[in-house]
Amino acid sequence: MLKLFHFRRAKSPKGEKPTPKETNVATKDTWNIEPMPDKHTTIPMDETIPSAAMHIVKQGHIPEAMEDHWFMYCDDTTIRYYRSWSGFCIYIAKYEDDGTHCRITELTVNRDPEQYANTDDEEDAETFLALLSADCHDAAQ
Repeated sequence: MLKLFHFRRAKSPKGEKPTPKETNVATKDTWNIEPMPDKHTTIPMDETIPSAAMHIVKQGHIPEAMEDHWFMYCDDTTIRYYRSWSGFCIYIAKYEDDGTHCRITELTVNRDPEQYANTDDEEDAETFLALLSADCHDAAQ
C-alpha cells in the first residue's frame, strides 16, 4: 500500500500540495479512456466518506507525470479509475450522496486478463480505497 501512495502523487518541486485546481476538473473527455469490459465483477461495499472530502474527489485526477499511473473522474453517481497509460477502466464505484456523507455501495472491477491481471476481490477493494484515500487526503485534514 505504501508504494501506491508514493507513486500516486508527488509534491511539486516547489513543495505545493497535489490538490487538483478547480479549473482542472477531470471529465470523461479529459483522457483517452476505454469502457469497462464485459469481463468484470461487482463487489458490494458499504464505505462512507464525508461529503466535504468528496469535493476533492469530484474534481478528479489528471496525471501530470509518467509515474502517476491513474486517471480518475467522478460524476453524480460514480467514481471511475483508469490506468493512465492504457486508458483501461479498472474501477467503477457507485455512490450515494445525502449532503453530509457519500456512501459507496458497490465496486465494479475489471476482470479481463488482457487488461488487468488481479483477480482478488479483497485486494481490489483495498486498492480502490487506498486510491480514494489519496484523493480525499487533503480534504480530510
